[in-house]
Amino acid sequence: MFTDSNELLEVEEKLAKKSKVTLVASAIAVAAVLVIAVTISLQGNKQLKTDVAVVKESTVLQVTTQASLPTIGKETHPPSVAKSEVYVPPSASDSASLLARDSNMRQLEESISSSSSAVVYGFSGDTTPDKVSFRLGVHATDLELLLRGNDRDGATAQLKQMVELLRQADKGRGEVKRLTEVLGRMEAGEALQGFAGCTAGLESVIATAADCFLYRFGVWAEGGRLAAIAGNSDYVTAQSLRYVKEGVKGMQLPTGVGNALGEIEAVVGRGEFSEKDFVGMRRAFEDVVGVF
Repeated sequence: MFTDSNELLEVEEKLAKKSKVTLVASAIAVAAVLVIAVTISLQGNKQLKTDVAVVKESTVLQVTTQASLPTIGKETHPPSVAKSEVYVPPSASDSASLLARDSNMRQLEESISSSSSAVVYGFSGDTTPDKVSFRLGVHATDLELLLRGNDRDGATAQLKQMVELLRQADKGRGEVKRLTEVLGRMEAGEALQGFAGCTAGLESVIATAADCFLYRFGVWAEGGRLAAIAGNSDYVTAQSLRYVKEGVKGMQLPTGVGNALGEIEAVVGRGEFSEKDFVGMRRAFEDVVGVF
């Protein structure tokens, strides 16, 4: 029996030792799991913070990029450029549109058709490039206005003179061909309003910068003459007058041109246009157009 008791004690001791080993191993395993879990948790939080930061940064970048993109249909110039007041001379079409607004079109049409070519268009004799350029501007303004007034006879007469001037000066054969085609369509009875803006290509066939200015000068001078007849106070501005006076500096022009511009400037400087002022401006513009 004692032997059996001893054997039983040995078995119990072995079982106790085995239990302790198992508990230690289990504890180690649990600890290891906890360490791994904590590590994963910390790394997860860190990764989560990183992901959030990346998302935030991505959002900021995206907003910044979108804000910096130009908006279609709006000016993208810097404020300094957008605010600058650079004068852009109106085209013959623009001038005619302004003159036709709130004006007695019949009065303007009669003024164009009744004006003596010797007085209003001048330039008898040789057709030098400067004269041709100026005259083209005068005729272009009249043509665009007559198109808006649906005056077929007057419009075709103006266009014929323009084509002839271009041929004499050997300017822009392509433009001569185009305007000749327009003339044929006008004479065939097509609606005149559809030809508004047909003078847009004229500046492209004028060779030099000086001649281009003279073309614009012709547009402005004839427009001013008609504006004075119509009592249109919006046409002649201090800015447009300044552009013209700067342009004629250094040019060998008749004395009458400078004097007429001085008279126009005196009227514009007052800022208000009386009936007497309009009469004076009309005469001054007739001088410019007639003696140039």
